[in-house]
Amino acid sequence: MASRTIIVNPKDEQKAAYILAYEAEDLLIKSLKPGIKISDAYNQVKRHIAEKNPNVVFGSNFGFGIGFLFKEDALAINGTNHTIVEQGMTFHVRIAF
Repeated sequence: MASRTIIVNPKDEQKAAYILAYEAEDLLIKSLKPGIKISDAYNQVKRHIAEKNPNVVFGSNFGFGIGFLFKEDALAINGTNHTIVEQGMTFHVRIAF
């Protein structure tokens, strides 16, 4: 599952938000490594976003794990999920402002 936004003649504010979302997504993907708590990866990305632009509002999670079900709620990428990432886990990463 993949989607991408293409903005035609974007305003500077839109460009900055898009770049920040891309950076956040990249950081999250790199952070979801075996041995790391999901909440630690989420909080690292949340801090990065707040440092770059404290006015950005985002949802309560940055995606979810995929397992027996397409959307495993037990693997939500949020600040309260202390599940340790294991080798072979698959995630749907979503950064939205």
